[in-house]
Amino acid sequence: MKRIVLVFGLVGCADVPQPFELEHARVMAVRTEPPALAPDAVGRIDVLVTDAERGPRLAEPSAIVVTAPAGIEVTQTAAGWEVQSPSADELAGVRASLGFPADADVIVPLAITVESSEGALAAQKTIAFGTAAANPSAPTLLVDGAPMGDRVEARADSSVAVAAPVAELSYRWFSSVGDLIGYTTSAVRFDDPSAGEGLLGVVVRDQAGGVAWMITPAEVAP
Repeated sequence: MKRIVLVFGLVGCADVPQPFELEHARVMAVRTEPPALAPDAVGRIDVLVTDAERGPRLAEPSAIVVTAPAGIEVTQTAAGWEVQSPSADELAGVRASLGFPADADVIVPLAITVESSEGALAAQKTIAFGTAAANPSAPTLLVDGAPMGDRVEARADSSVAVAAPVAELSYRWFSSVGDLIGYTTSAVRFDDPSAGEGLLGVVVRDQAGGVAWMITPAEVAP
């Protein structure tokens, strides 16, 4: 199955000096459920944000725009924002109008605006139409090789890792508990023995646009 990505110069969120810090306003992740839609399917759009005032949470976007092509509908409903996949015939027309092969998935960018306590945040998300796909499973965590309980309890030299990491997935960690070493790998280490209590989170992404995350209370002891 061929995939063709439409790129229209969208601008995403810029990283702050410490990109793992939860106290700065940012879009942590945008997830569509599912991340790729068969004809006539409906997907839900979830936006995970954080800021200094409230911390990680799902936030309702103030706007979602499909820049192109025509025929892709995104609407705000009582249940949240949803995207409607075209019918098989409509999708065939979209492919033909763009000169795409008849079996190509069409991957379309969404421009998303969401409010935070520090003002509006911009993000982008791509969603595929044509062949259905699923998001990865939410990760489970190990602390020094052992399953965590209802929270991460660690020391400054502890390793916190995703259980059974997958090479094809990417990982991005966030924390309000001190500094993190290795925040773009499947395992991190705290770098502040006096960090105290806060939150630790990890966002998992696959190569097809699937997203999952896990956020947990965390306490780091000297």
